[in-house]
Amino acid sequence: MPSTTGDRLCVALVTPWNDVCGNSEYAHRLAEGLAPAVEIVPVRLVPHPYPPGHFEILRDRIAVSQADVVHIQHEYGFFGREPAAANRSLLEFVSGIDKPIVITLHTVIEDLLWRMTLSSPVATTAFRRLERAGQHWGGAAGRKALGWLADFARRYDVLCRALERVRTIVVHTQTSADLLADCFPRVQGKIRVVPIPIAARPVAPVCRLEKRVDDVWLMMTGFVMEFKQHRLALAALRCLPENYRLVIAGGPQPHFRSSREYWRELIRHVHLTGLTDRVTITGFIADRNEYLSVLDQADVFLMPYREVGQSASASLADILCFEKPIITSAAVSLCEYRDDAETWATTVTGHVDDPQQFAAEIQKLHGQCQDPEAVFKMHIRNAVRRYSMEKIAAMYRQIYETERGR
Repeated sequence: MPSTTGDRLCVALVTPWNDVCGNSEYAHRLAEGLAPAVEIVPVRLVPHPYPPGHFEILRDRIAVSQADVVHIQHEYGFFGREPAAANRSLLEFVSGIDKPIVITLHTVIEDLLWRMTLSSPVATTAFRRLERAGQHWGGAAGRKALGWLADFARRYDVLCRALERVRTIVVHTQTSADLLADCFPRVQGKIRVVPIPIAARPVAPVCRLEKRVDDVWLMMTGFVMEFKQHRLALAALRCLPENYRLVIAGGPQPHFRSSREYWRELIRHVHLTGLTDRVTITGFIADRNEYLSVLDQADVFLMPYREVGQSASASLADILCFEKPIITSAAVSLCEYRDDAETWATTVTGHVDDPQQFAAEIQKLHGQCQDPEAVFKMHIRNAVRRYSMEKIAAMYRQIYETERGR
């Protein structure tokens, strides 16, 4: 049933909504940014294991809605317990929707894209055995045969087939767009880059943490995951004066056992290194305004991340509005928002592999905090204007209008 609200767009937004995850938060912020020009029909995915008929119920809800366009927020974990099963569920889900579909891929990782998934587990297993056999054969003939086999099988890759059924594929970085196009050339024309919007500074801070006058807060944000390298920050902390403290504004990702295990090991490491009095761990903060108010207390943000794909830019988008120094690794996703003469100094790519050099850079950058004309502050302001929620929502509205008009 098409929209009956005149020229006002109606979009069915498919996401977990009430779940503890960054994509749910992304959807809420997007819905706020789109209002009142776009009417949102919330369609809630539930975590695996799903109740019987879960995806059929969602398709029925979409079918009877007034939505002009369906917008799916995609993570592998939203559609299955592991990537192959998730890809099959996604294909089945989009195949049963008779409305234009836009899909935002929040995780674009080379290994997952190139990992072939065919229509059944048996076919997938058979292909992977042939693939291993081809690698074992070696030589030019083996490599040629393996390449031919992969090219042939990729025509039937389940994720590729699912993406062929949608109208527009949104990713957050140009690197992700290039990777996706390289893996699935047939969908290249559908790919659009829409950066993650930079958060707005909280209007009425409600920080529950007390900060002493002389304290210098070094802050790491978001779910506590191993790729964020908290131990390196702890090692740097030991090289800094006693008034420097590390604040970890986040907790374990509830849907990843590895995150909970890492969380426990991290707490143990804090105790064993004698840094208990200099580390604050907030746990997950559900209230968005309270979370941003905690971030507002930071003096320097630390992001010594290993490469993890475009999702790392979500953490970066949360902190830029505070105009504080940000030290990052050279991970590709942490070079977002800094692509021209007016934004290149938005963040500092530091010596995040050496604790002593890391500590020295922290002290140096903290000394620049009081200078209102510091180059990094001017560049951050430029990035915040360029990637505001209003600008990103306008990009999505244009995509929706295009798909509605086809």
